[in-house]
Amino acid sequence: MPIPRRLWTATLLLMLAGCQSPDDNPSERAAASAPTTKAPAAATSAPDTTPGATTPAVHVYAYQCGELAVTGHFTAEQVTLTFSGKTLVLPHAMAASGARYADDLGNEFWGKGLKDATFTLAGDAPRTCSGSGEELPSPSTSL
Repeated sequence: MPIPRRLWTATLLLMLAGCQSPDDNPSERAAASAPTTKAPAAATSAPDTTPGATTPAVHVYAYQCGELAVTGHFTAEQVTLTFSGKTLVLPHAMAASGARYADDLGNEFWGKGLKDATFTLAGDAPRTCSGSGEELPSPSTSL
């Protein structure tokens, strides 16, 4: 038996009602519903590099990673780690959970919240890191 035209039309309208309009921006909707806590991995979109654009936000956290005191300057795209008079810049990398930054050499910083992380230098065993979870004052200029 064929489906009555009214039922078919009503079903189609209900299906279309669930679709987003062209003006609906999913990233804005997700940002509006996201929790407002500060986390090292800020966003996934690239920063605006047009002339006059603002500098991306930098969030600074301190960790104790085994024998290393490590300071991380986090942006949406990378983390700049300072430790033992050295600086290591790691790009944001895919992760199932947490904020992961890694390079092709085997260096990795993987934060799980603001207090716990794992720091691996190429060729070394992973170091367990702990921090206070308190954000340090941001530098006046980006790294």
